[in-house]
Amino acid sequence: MREVVVGIDLGATWVRAALADAGGRILLRRAERTEGDGRSIGEQLPRMVRGLLSEGDLVLKAIGVGSIGPLDLRRGRVINPPNLPVGEIPLLDILQAEFDVPVYV
Repeated sequence: MREVVVGIDLGATWVRAALADAGGRILLRRAERTEGDGRSIGEQLPRMVRGLLSEGDLVLKAIGVGSIGPLDLRRGRVINPPNLPVGEIPLLDILQAEFDVPVYV
């Protein structure tokens, strides 16, 4: 079993995700157009992570998210970004509930 981490870049137009090994080597990348609302994005991110993890015998150790803002970093949430009308997205809650690993926003 190979230990990996996932990095996510959530932007107003694109969501990019990368799977890396413990040495920081990028193993896989995915990019999709950002879906239209907070609920859709809340489903899109876990789906992208699951897609990356389906590529082999992997153990996810953590997820890091860089995102459009403004952000509530303490609670791990996107709060009403001006360039994407999604309201509030609880990134930390969504990803921790799905994968049960540390999530850093």
